[in-house]
Amino acid sequence: GSWSFNVLALETKQVAAVTGWLLLNGASPTLAVEPEVVSAFLEAVSQEYREANPYHHWRHACDVHHVVFRECMLCEARDFCGSVDVFALLVAAICHDVGHPGLNNQFLVQTSHELALRYNDVSPLESMHCSRTFAILSSQPNANIFRTLSREQFREARQVCIETILSTDNAKHFEMVKELQLLYHANSD
Repeated sequence: GSWSFNVLALETKQVAAVTGWLLLNGASPTLAVEPEVVSAFLEAVSQEYREANPYHHWRHACDVHHVVFRECMLCEARDFCGSVDVFALLVAAICHDVGHPGLNNQFLVQTSHELALRYNDVSPLESMHCSRTFAILSSQPNANIFRTLSREQFREARQVCIETILSTDNAKHFEMVKELQLLYHANSD
């Protein structure tokens, strides 16, 4: 997990192998994540990414996942976040753009696209990414990365995934930066 990692330089099989390794090693052993479920999950999710999309494709998802994994390790997230939270954050990083059509929310809303209508003009892409993620998990039990979690842990993981993916809407970026600046200033004394 170094900053010089270049997912674009890897062969297709290597991308899945590295992503699977990071996911397994980012998960707490107490979660009992099964390697074969990780493989099935990654295969199912990768099939939902559109390779024709010049940016929001499978390799982009794996690159983002690597960055999130690296940040979690560098800041020792396991010391202050629960194991389910960290694992769900890593899963959300992989799924954050699943099914992305290559258009932005503003275009979808202005053209009354099906996604904008379905999600009432509120973060239609990100809402669809969340929905697709959990549709994969529920329709493909062998790929349900959360299947070993208790009901309570699953609800927690689902909430983290939803909040994380919804927060990737660029319309929320400046609001989040402002909140972080306020938090920093309140605690910098």
